[in-house]
Amino acid sequence: CKLLTPQMNVAILNSAAASRPYNKNQAAEKAAHDREAEADVHTVLTGLKERVPAGSEQDNLAMVIDGPTLAYALRPLNRALFLELSCACRVAVCCRSTPLQKAQVVQLVKEAKKVMTLAVGDGANDVSMIQMADVGVGISGQEGMQVVMASDFAIAQFRFLNKLLLVHGHWSYDRIARMILYFYYKNIIHVLALFWFAFFSGFSGSYPMDQIWLATYNLLFCSVPPVITAIFDKDASAKLLLLNLSLLK
Repeated sequence: CKLLTPQMNVAILNSAAASRPYNKNQAAEKAAHDREAEADVHTVLTGLKERVPAGSEQDNLAMVIDGPTLAYALRPLNRALFLELSCACRVAVCCRSTPLQKAQVVQLVKEAKKVMTLAVGDGANDVSMIQMADVGVGISGQEGMQVVMASDFAIAQFRFLNKLLLVHGHWSYDRIARMILYFYYKNIIHVLALFWFAFFSGFSGSYPMDQIWLATYNLLFCSVPPVITAIFDKDASAKLLLLNLSLLK
């Protein structure tokens, strides 16, 4: 995985108690296993926390957690500590996790951090994660088109994600911001004219304009700025945006 480099200090979280088999049909045995596994995962997370200074991000620290351990790390006793450690590490990898666990990780980050989340998936087991995230990106491939059908954006290869976010994301944000400002401007001008005329008409409700001008207001008086915006809709080229990431701030 390119997320992990040889210079990183990789912390592997693998709870033996969480991976131990048990009889799921026995309620008492299941409850005892859950208590033991939850406490063991808490001990593992606490041990990792001692290696990470509070409130800092470690550039050389990566965390890898498996599915059985993740299941108990997402429980109420451990979820806050798990989130704190995940944010402190440079890379957090959840391997052999179920579709439900992927969605729970996204939900945990979205609700606890109050941020917008983006999820990228390439298979049917990523559908729950993509639907839970604010923005979902599906990669069409050999695993079918289920994830593409459930995503907001679809790309052919993972390497296209860079251009999707840094180039097309910037262009889309700039276009929407300009058009929202223009919509506010043209409506404020129209409403202020009516409001100011009301003082001279004694608030009688009479209209200062002919009905033909009202019907053609957007066509005759407000059509040129959108056309100009559409012609000059790229404030920077794709090459410039990829080379100067400071423009995205």
